[in-house]
Amino acid sequence: MRTATSLTASVIAISALVLASAPASAISTEFGIDIYMSAPTVQGTAVTSDLTSEDFNSLTTGQCPATIQLGAVSGDCNVETAGDYGGASAAANNAAPTTGGVGSNYMSTANPSQEVAFDLTAPAKYLGLWWSAGTNSNNLELYKGDERVASMTTSSIITLLQNSSVTSVGGSNYDSTDYFGNPRNNADTSEPFLYINLYATGGASFDRVVLSGGGFEFDNITTSALAQQPASGEVPIEFIPGENPPPAPSPTLPETGLDMSLLLGVGAIALVAGILLVRRRGATR
Repeated sequence: MRTATSLTASVIAISALVLASAPASAISTEFGIDIYMSAPTVQGTAVTSDLTSEDFNSLTTGQCPATIQLGAVSGDCNVETAGDYGGASAAANNAAPTTGGVGSNYMSTANPSQEVAFDLTAPAKYLGLWWSAGTNSNNLELYKGDERVASMTTSSIITLLQNSSVTSVGGSNYDSTDYFGNPRNNADTSEPFLYINLYATGGASFDRVVLSGGGFEFDNITTSALAQQPASGEVPIEFIPGENPPPAPSPTLPETGLDMSLLLGVGAIALVAGILLVRRRGATR
C-alpha cells in the first residue's frame, strides 16, 4: 500500500511531467502586439483564414502604385525585381520552408522619406511580411485611425538571433545561422531573411501600417481581419504593450427584474402614510 507521502510525490512528479510537456503560452491576452518569426526559409504566412495578401508579382516595377491588394499606398517606395536583397521564391507565399527557385517582385522603401504607409481596406488583427536583407534600422508602426497602436524596431530580431539557437512555440530548435542569407540564392549571408508575424491581442486592431528605415525590403505582405494564433513552428520574439487602449467600460448594476416606477410609487405611498400617521398621533395628544 502506498503511503500518503509516496502518493504526494507521485502527484508532484506527474504534474511536473505534464507542465514540462505542455507548449508555452501561445499568445498574450493584454492589449498590444505579439511578434513571432516563422521557421528558417519560410517565406509566407501560415494563416489560412480571411486573408488579404500582396506578392507584387502582377505590379509594374518602378515607383509604387497608388493601391495594392491591402489598400491605399502613400510615401516613397519602389517595386523591384528579385535580387540578392529581396524577392521571395516564386509561389512561396505559404508556410512551407522554401529554398532556391525563381525570384519574385518585392517592395522596398525609397528616398527621400524612406517610409511607406498602407491604409487598409478593413481593420486587421494580423500582419505578416517576408523581411529580407534585414537591418536594425527598419521600423514598423501600426495605427488605428490617428492613434498609434504599437511600434517596433527590428533590432529586437537582430538581438534574438545573436543567440546560437532559438526555440519555437512547439519546442523545435532552430540554428540562428539558418536565418541569415537569401534562401533563394544564398547571397547576403550577413543579414537575416525571415517571415515576421504580428498578432494584435487583447482586443487591439489596426487599419494603417507604416514601414520605415533605409532599405526596408519586404514581400508577401498579408493581413487578416480575424484574430489569429501563432503556428507551432513560430518563434516568439517579443510582446509590445499597446498604446492608446480603449477606455474600460463603465460598471453597470446588475438587472434586478423589478419595475422601478412601481417601487417609486410604493415609496411615495409609504411616505404619505407616514406623514398622516405622525399627524394623527399629534392630534390625539
